[in-house]
Parts: sequence; C-alpha cells; structure tokens
Amino acid sequence: METNILWIHGWGMSSQIWGDVSSWLPEVNHHFFSYAGCDTIDSFHVALSDKLLSAGENKQWTLVGWSLGAMLALEQWMNRFDNPKAYSIHSIIIVAGTLRFTNSNRQLGWPERVIERMRKQLQLNPQETLLQFASSMFSESDQESAEFTKLSETIAAFAQATDFTPAGLDAGLVYLRDTDLSVHWEVPYVQRPQLLWLHGADDPICPAGGMPDLNRAEVFVFPETGHIPFLTKPELFYDQVRSFLHANRPDDAQ
Repeated sequence: METNILWIHGWGMSSQIWGDVSSWLPEVNHHFFSYAGCDTIDSFHVALSDKLLSAGENKQWTLVGWSLGAMLALEQWMNRFDNPKAYSIHSIIIVAGTLRFTNSNRQLGWPERVIERMRKQLQLNPQETLLQFASSMFSESDQESAEFTKLSETIAAFAQATDFTPAGLDAGLVYLRDTDLSVHWEVPYVQRPQLLWLHGADDPICPAGGMPDLNRAEVFVFPETGHIPFLTKPELFYDQVRSFLHANRPDDAQ
C-alpha cells in the first residue's frame, strides 16, 4: 500500500514552512493541512478529519505534526473525530510536540500568563506578535549558525504568510492553553499507531523536559537544537523520518 503523509504545521505559520518535502522524500505521497477558514478549536478538528477523508476511503495515513499540529495529530488518533472505517492512522511523527503546552514549571512548558499576554498582544498588534513568536523558536546554538540570518528571515516570512484567520490565531492560543492530552496517554488502545518523536534538546517553545514517557515509541533528540529541527538540521531530520517510514510501511507495501 502506498504511503500517504499529511504534514500539519503549528500556530501562526503556513504549510510553506515544510518546504520541498518531495525532494527529501520522493517515494511517498505528500498532503498538506490548512487552517484557512478555521475560527474555532472544533473547526481545527473538523478540517483535519475532512482532509483525511478527502483523499478517499481506506487510506492509511502517516501524520507529521509539528508543535500545535503535533497535538492535533495525537488528538485525532485519540478522540472521537477519528473514523477508522474511512481511513487509518498507521503512524504518527511528532515534531517538537507536547501533551500539555502550559505548565507553571518553565522546564516543562509555558506559564498560562504568557499565553494570555500573547492573546492581548494579538488583538493590539497581530503581525508583531507573530514575528516575536517566530523569532523565539531558535536555540542559542541555532542562533550561532552561519545560516541563522537566512533562517530567521525565512521564518518571519512564513509568519507573515500564515493561513490562520485572526479568530483562528486566538483559538489556537486557547487550545494551547487548555488542552491536556496526558490524561489519555496511558489509556490502552487496541491498535496504536507507530510513533516517532523528534525533539530539539534546547527547544524554547516546547521544552524537552516536557516530553512524556515514550517507552512505546521511537525517539530522537537533536543536540543543541530548538523548535524547528526540520529547518535547522534538515539532513538529520529527514534521515530519521526516512528510516522510520521504511521500517513502518503499511503491511502490503513491505
């Protein structure tokens, strides 16, 4: 069976942030999620479900979720929006994700007050809020890279081209503030998807200290890396993805 990947980006960005993934992974079918037209948290879930259904029935999917997109990917598997009769989530690749974004311990997440401050700033100066968030994705080591200036300009351009609506940006922050997937993490599922968790060791957005118990998953932590390893460490990132996909292809594709 063919491999279908759905790439789900994070808050305040657009699917352009993934770049030319087909040049890195030419052997699979690539699909991209969009938040366009989504003004509420429920509409995020509906749009994701609709996207998975739009490719036709009986598709086996690999979801690649980054940041907020990682939480949506996990929740799609966990919750009522999944429709296993129409499609199957065969595997999930989590990139710089978390089960709960907010935490009073800054080593585990962001305090809720930071999210609330962002919501207020978003109303006053949305463009500046997006650019500030984009600039905070880099680790100190990322910033010392020869490519940093180019990368920071690229990230700023993606923030300016976000596919989130104004209401969707606020809904995304509320989602990050309130969502706690840890309550479902230990629930025994009859058919769990294969899981690869990719994380930057020095991620300032989703701290590596907040990663859950991953004894049932494949894990790779990028040394001295921030929130966007697919841009700052692309060769290593796609090596990990390629190896995982090869080892976990749908049954009749092996």
